[in-house]
Amino acid sequence: TYQAKMDDRDVHEVASLLKGFLNRLPVPLCLPTSYPQFVSAHAIRNVDTRFQKIKNLFNGLPNANKMVLLHLLRHLHKVAQHSKKNKMTVSSLATTFAPVIFKCPKELDSPLRVMTDQPALAAVLATLISYHHLLPLSQE
Repeated sequence: TYQAKMDDRDVHEVASLLKGFLNRLPVPLCLPTSYPQFVSAHAIRNVDTRFQKIKNLFNGLPNANKMVLLHLLRHLHKVAQHSKKNKMTVSSLATTFAPVIFKCPKELDSPLRVMTDQPALAAVLATLISYHHLLPLSQE
C-alpha cells in the first residue's frame, strides 16, 4: 500500500484544513441544542456516570453526525498515540478541536460563555477521544 510522506508543514496544513472544514459546517457535529448538556456533563464527578451521560448525548446525535464524529475521534486517537513525536496529546487535541465540534447556540452565545465553557468541552472531547471504542455506531 502507498503511504504518503508528509513533512511537518504539510501535517499542520492538513490539520488546519480539517479544522476549517469542521468550523464551516452549517451545523456542528455536536448539535447546538446539546451544547449545555455537554458542558454540564463535565461537572459530573463520578467517572462512570459522566461517561454514561456523554455516551447518551453522543447516541442522541443524528446518525450522520455520529459516524463523522466517530471517524474523527478514531483519527484523533491515532494522532495522540504518536504524541511523543508530534506533541499532540489527547488533551491538546481536545483543546484544539473542541471549539469546532461544539458550538454554543446563538441564544446563549457570548465570548465570555464560550471562553468559560471551553475547558469543560475540551475535557468532554478528551473523554470521547479516549473512549471512542465504547461508543455505539448507531441507535438501534
